[in-house]
Amino acid sequence: MDDLSNPYAPPEALLAEPGAEVASERRPIYTPFQVRLASFVGGPFAAVFTLHQNFKALQDTQGQRLTLWLGIAFNVALLALLPFLPERFPRQLIPLLYSIAAGGIASAKQLSKAQIEASERYQRRSGWNVTGVVLVSLIAFCLVVFPLYILLDHWGLFPPG
Repeated sequence: MDDLSNPYAPPEALLAEPGAEVASERRPIYTPFQVRLASFVGGPFAAVFTLHQNFKALQDTQGQRLTLWLGIAFNVALLALLPFLPERFPRQLIPLLYSIAAGGIASAKQLSKAQIEASERYQRRSGWNVTGVVLVSLIAFCLVVFPLYILLDHWGLFPPG
């Protein structure tokens, strides 16, 4: 049957040969710079989320699990430490340190921007995605921190200021 015999017939699908590898969709991944930026601006939740998502895209289950557990431990330790920092402590130092560490992990254990761009398997996440992660992380951090600190202050456990 030729193509003109029935103009209302659906087009024929081009099927791959049996055993041929089908090209899958490119997986989005954060660059080390995007991880550092999201971590610094979005806080420690963003650091854990971006690293975890990268390990997920790379299909590294051990990296995913380790990032999640160490990230939870880090966030709990940070939340416990923050109220007890001296008043004159430079507040920007902590986000700077954990964002550098998160970017270092992304550089060492994940893909660089050049590797992502050269890859046919991965693609760089958009800047809008990073912005969304930052906003959601900030909201989540505030929803956890403020009630906790209000409760500590109510119970008289908050350090005198």
